[in-house]
Amino acid sequence: MLRPFVPFSSDDARKELRAFMVVSSDPKSYGKITVYEINDPLPEGPATVAAEFGSDPVVSQQVTLLDQRGSRVVFGDLQMVPVDKGLVYLRPLYVRPDDANARQVFVRKFLASYNNKVVIADGLTSAIAKLFPGYAGNLDDRIDDGQTETLPTDSSTETTVPGSDSTVPSTPTDTGSLTAAEMLAKAETLFDEADAALAQTPPDFGTYQQKLAEARALVRSAISLVAG
Repeated sequence: MLRPFVPFSSDDARKELRAFMVVSSDPKSYGKITVYEINDPLPEGPATVAAEFGSDPVVSQQVTLLDQRGSRVVFGDLQMVPVDKGLVYLRPLYVRPDDANARQVFVRKFLASYNNKVVIADGLTSAIAKLFPGYAGNLDDRIDDGQTETLPTDSSTETTVPGSDSTVPSTPTDTGSLTAAEMLAKAETLFDEADAALAQTPPDFGTYQQKLAEARALVRSAISLVAG
């Protein structure tokens, strides 16, 4: 779960990002809230980035092509991950049939933005590769060297919310021994599983939320590892 905060303004003119809050889905820290406060100069907020996605000519062309022939484009939740001195914004782009009886929603594209650079790609790994062209590895490779790596923990100010009323996900997301490629591949699988849960009759919203949270956590870990 992620919640951005922008400065208050009576006319809603202030759209820059002041802070954002994330809630952990890891079973070991489930329900823990981490608040990131941003120093001046403030970066663009989610509303501005979403508008940039919509106004980008390449994105607009792709959306137009997908939003026809009996289908409708649906923009997914906008996610952001702090990398170096900037923010990576990610947004899945879904396609849903116009047929009222059709419940399946498909992920067709991924939008990504970093330091005012907007890209669109067929998959999550290719979108990240477009944002970081200097990265020499192949994010689609699956490599397991058998070694266990402990990822560094964040030292930001944290507030813990008791999880007595929360349901812990049954499938933990362990990234300790995964490479960035494996994290992103696993994230794509989890996104597909989330879509499948949502397409059930009736929709399995519990599984959908769980798979989505696990996938987003993997994306954040992979981006940090690649940029690191």
